[in-house]
Amino acid sequence: MSAATLGLLPSPTLAPTAKSIVDFPFISCYSRGVDRAMGMVLREGRDKMESAEQSRERMTILGDPRAAPVALLFVVLLLLGMQFTQAIPPTSVFLFLPVLFFAGVVQLALGMMGVAKGENVIGMFFCVFGAFLMSFSMMLFGLAHAWWPVPAASIPHAEAALLMGWTILLTVWLLLSVLLPLVFTLLLVAIDISLWALVYGTWTTSAGAQKFAGYFMFISAFGAIYVFASWWLEWVGRPVLPHGPSLLKAPAAKTSVTNASH
Repeated sequence: MSAATLGLLPSPTLAPTAKSIVDFPFISCYSRGVDRAMGMVLREGRDKMESAEQSRERMTILGDPRAAPVALLFVVLLLLGMQFTQAIPPTSVFLFLPVLFFAGVVQLALGMMGVAKGENVIGMFFCVFGAFLMSFSMMLFGLAHAWWPVPAASIPHAEAALLMGWTILLTVWLLLSVLLPLVFTLLLVAIDISLWALVYGTWTTSAGAQKFAGYFMFISAFGAIYVFASWWLEWVGRPVLPHGPSLLKAPAAKTSVTNASH
């Protein structure tokens, strides 16, 4: 009788079949969750890439509405700077008023076109600035031709009040611009300083404050032409003029990519 029969040795049994780690319920559930999450991330990334590609294709087909209103902004700031620094006779303002009104109309139209194409930030800014130029030029033109029944002593305060309303709105734009590339924040800083100085100079009839505003309008005009040149060079494949980083980083999950950062 063998030792195995007497029970001295264990009976031979088959070795247990090795299980895959994913066969355990908890690990299997976790693995499926990871796969599902990775799939969602990949689909989200693909959708964002397709959306950006479609935006670029739409911009290529329909044209880029950004640079034209910036070029008009440069012209407007240059003319106003020459006016308030008294580089030209004060009566020249009557020649500039139709130019300001026309520039405002074009900026408003191009801003609305930009919004329609998805350029919300740039488009809304020029909708606001275009409306400001239209109202400002109409106010001055109407006062010069006695269209508005405003007593002569109240004219400086009426002009300053209108300027103050628009300047407050543009100051809000400045505060929001910390999420945009640095060049846009600096441009709005110069514009807001010039407008607040103009508000003060108009309210107090201070020629010195108005001249100070004119000098900052020259600085703003330089910033506008810099942005215009950077976009023009981008179109021809030479993006050599940087816009700089934003002062405040927006959360990636809540921020949409716009061409304003290019």
